[in-house]
Amino acid sequence: MYQLDKYGEFDLNDQGDIDIMGLKRMMEKLGVPKTHLDVKKMIVEVTGGSSNTINYRDFVRMMLGKRSAVLKL
Repeated sequence: MYQLDKYGEFDLNDQGDIDIMGLKRMMEKLGVPKTHLDVKKMIVEVTGGSSNTINYRDFVRMMLGKRSAVLKL
């Protein structure tokens, strides 16, 4: 449940997805602040360009996947 708690922490508008501002906040909290453009690129990488937000499945893949966008940064 830890991942779900962390996911909810960055779902700033309580819509079930993490948007650009939520992801930007997460990166700042991780100590790796990113520009707005960098965060947009991360979302495109994680979602394959199919969405402007990250759903829970994308979040888990981003945090744990081999090609982790977060770990690369």
